[in-house]
Amino acid sequence: MSAVEWRARLKATGRSETDLAQRIGKSKSALSRIMTGERKDLRQAEAEAIEVALAELEGRPVRPSGMIPLLGYAAAGGADLIVWNTDAPLQWVEAPPMTEGATEVLAIRVSGDSMEPRLFAGETIYVGRRLSPARNGDAVIEFTDGTAVVKSYGGTRQGYVFARQYNPEAELKYDAARVRAVHAVLWRR
Repeated sequence: MSAVEWRARLKATGRSETDLAQRIGKSKSALSRIMTGERKDLRQAEAEAIEVALAELEGRPVRPSGMIPLLGYAAAGGADLIVWNTDAPLQWVEAPPMTEGATEVLAIRVSGDSMEPRLFAGETIYVGRRLSPARNGDAVIEFTDGTAVVKSYGGTRQGYVFARQYNPEAELKYDAARVRAVHAVLWRR
């Protein structure tokens, strides 16, 4: 992004260079040299800080470097369905090394104990969005009403999505018309 584009975006927010300078921890004069193009040796971290601050002023989330969005909670419990926030992250969490640069990886906290001893309440799971899980692999089953559950994926057949939980042990089936997507759990922390 060029200094000209940054100036235009800042102007569109109705905020001043002083506001932007405070957000990125620079003096107004240092930011002015950047915004006029006078300073040519801009470091990557400085450019990222400006991008993040401008996005915040514009009211849109930006993924900080090395982080992925934590979208909420998914139930690992009986009939408890938890809404996960797909519009904006609740917070940003450190991305596991294997997901570096991946744009469709997100984090969710497990709620409930139905997947113990495989997954525990409070654990953060890293999910490959729209990445199909292997049979018997851990998965987040997202429903059309915006809720989700964490289960072991059993496959899809005859209009149903089959799943398994461990505590208490049970085989489950969900009407496929109610399922928006099944996402593979890639990693946990």
